[in-house]
Amino acid sequence: MKNISEKLGTTGTTIATVITIVTGVFACWQIYKNASQKNVAGAWKLKFTNLTSSYKPYIGETHVQNVSFSQNGCEITGDGEKCEYNGIALPSTQHRIIEYKGSIEDDCIKAIYKLYGRDRISSGNIEVMISDDGKTLTGNFLGTAGNTAGTVTGERID
Repeated sequence: MKNISEKLGTTGTTIATVITIVTGVFACWQIYKNASQKNVAGAWKLKFTNLTSSYKPYIGETHVQNVSFSQNGCEITGDGEKCEYNGIALPSTQHRIIEYKGSIEDDCIKAIYKLYGRDRISSGNIEVMISDDGKTLTGNFLGTAGNTAGTVTGERID
């Protein structure tokens, strides 16, 4: 009987040691991941260029958004407005509200957006890479307005 209790004691100690080591490795990984994560919080200017669309007049058009991103760990949200269309600044009465919600994984932002247009709400998603210096973005988008798809570039403006 004594040998069984001694073996259980040794087994319990071994299990506790393994759990402690695994927990420590996981904690170190989380600290490293959070420290190496890009920070996109702040003001950005995003330029969308339509490369394809089911509505042919949209092809080649551009629009610019001023967006303020907030970040909580890997999660991001953004609020802004469409402020320029085909290189021409829009009057403030024609600005359209836009909202973002997404996440950052490594150097990539993946987010969905809602654009509150004059006649309807459109939506879509973006997938953009964050530059090494954290000052620019480049990637692609898909949108429901005219089934558009194209490129997104961004620059930090704060």
